[in-house]
Amino acid sequence: MRRKEIISVLFASILILSVFSFVSAGMLSNTFRKTQITGETIESACSDSDNGKDYFTKGTIIGGGVSFVQYDYCLLLTSTGQTDVTSCEASDSNCKLHEFYCEEGIRKGVRVSCDYGCSDGICNPVPTQTSCSITLTIREGETHEIDGKTIKIEFMDATRVKMNIAGELTSSLSEGGSEELSDGKIITINDFYFPKDANETGNVTFTLPLNSCSQESICTDSDGGINYNAKGTVKWTSNTGSTNTEDYCQGNTLYETYCQYSTTQSITHDCTREGKVCSNGACVSKPIEDICLDTDGGINIYVSGKAYNPNDTSYVIKDSCQDEYYLIEASCISHGVILGEPKYCDFGCKEGRCLYANETNKNLSTCQDSDGGIEFYIQGEVKTSFSNVSSVDKCSEDGKTLVEYYCSSKPTTGASAAVKPYLCKNGCKNGACIKIQDMNKTHDKNQTETQDKNQTQNKTQEQNLNQGQSNKNLSSVDTGENCEFGCMMNEKCYPFGYRKAKQYCSDSNEFTPQTINEDSCENNFECRSNLCIDDECVNQGAFTRMMNWFKNSLGKKK
Repeated sequence: MRRKEIISVLFASILILSVFSFVSAGMLSNTFRKTQITGETIESACSDSDNGKDYFTKGTIIGGGVSFVQYDYCLLLTSTGQTDVTSCEASDSNCKLHEFYCEEGIRKGVRVSCDYGCSDGICNPVPTQTSCSITLTIREGETHEIDGKTIKIEFMDATRVKMNIAGELTSSLSEGGSEELSDGKIITINDFYFPKDANETGNVTFTLPLNSCSQESICTDSDGGINYNAKGTVKWTSNTGSTNTEDYCQGNTLYETYCQYSTTQSITHDCTREGKVCSNGACVSKPIEDICLDTDGGINIYVSGKAYNPNDTSYVIKDSCQDEYYLIEASCISHGVILGEPKYCDFGCKEGRCLYANETNKNLSTCQDSDGGIEFYIQGEVKTSFSNVSSVDKCSEDGKTLVEYYCSSKPTTGASAAVKPYLCKNGCKNGACIKIQDMNKTHDKNQTETQDKNQTQNKTQEQNLNQGQSNKNLSSVDTGENCEFGCMMNEKCYPFGYRKAKQYCSDSNEFTPQTINEDSCENNFECRSNLCIDDECVNQGAFTRMMNWFKNSLGKKK
């Protein structure tokens, strides 16, 4: 391209750009003028509720060239701007207060730092300084004096408590809760104990700031403060002197001394509120007296009761059923000693007592014996309601053995007739053993004394037998033909109750075969097991197992 053509192209380009610039400028000018013509002009006075730069009063600003209302607020500066917050701490250098104010009718704002942080559009004020606070435990019903104000507690329930401070009642506070009082102090609930029953007293531990705290005196308490269960000594020292004060008793009232903001304080407490007594400056448990009480009056198998020491209820034995027919009857055997004894229930055991016959079966049989029971020297007649047939005591064909009928009770059938064969010493006649008539009163007296003596000896010998002593320890009463109070065997006279070769010496002066289990009996030596319980022979092994169970049961406290 020639030089002349290049110049022509450049000239044309400059011309086109000039025209475009002129047109664009005209359009922008028209647009600006249009905005100025159609826009609203706001003319209102500037009003600030806190009258300027008041950093400790939250202000509200209206007007000043802006149509909306604004409030002083707290903010945190960030790398991208700011974040509005409700409050922030002075330790954060980005914590600011945005304070609005009016200047020559125009709304303006400024950001300032607060020495103690910002909260809800104001700088926090200088905190109230207290030299110390006090932490106390107050029991329900007690009154304490702190800074000249009486303090009490009122439990609402197991989780809430109210504090009564000089008549000012707080709201319901839980553990860890706090509340500001009318004087600006904040009370904090550390913990509390709600009573479980009427024998206990609740308490609350709390912390409260004090008006002042003297550093010129020192107070220490050896039992750690208000401690009713230990005797303490409070030592107080100051620039003017020192004192020692010990906890002490007046009757069952304890005078408890403790430290309160470096001074000595005292409170009274009734030890009987916890069932205790006051002794040597502390509340202590009462000594346990050896007393035993039985609620059913003793051995009463038809009434359910319990035996216990009223001063130590940790050990109580209640009447209870071991099984369907055996009752463990609790009773007092000596002063403060409790025993549970097995008793057989003829008609069953239920709910800690023996049942009556009509409680289990109203149709149980009843029985009557004209001679009153097992009576060998009187002929008797046994009648039962179960049958119209009567059973009359009679003699066997040999004229020596008596067939004795009597009444026996069974759990399932009730009372019925039972039989007991008995070898009469002087023979049997008309359904009874024959009695030997005494010759004279002197003989009667001598015989009676001799019988009493021998009965005592026989009883001792029987006890020795029951204790497992060998029969070899017993010697025969007589080696001749005279064996009036024993039985002859191999030309030796053995005492009544002596056991030999599965036989025993009976009061018929003859050895009689021992009975086996569940047969009727009157004495241990009549049974082959040597155990007669409730007029029946009992197997030794079964009785041992029962007693072992009973001992194990008594070994456990209920």
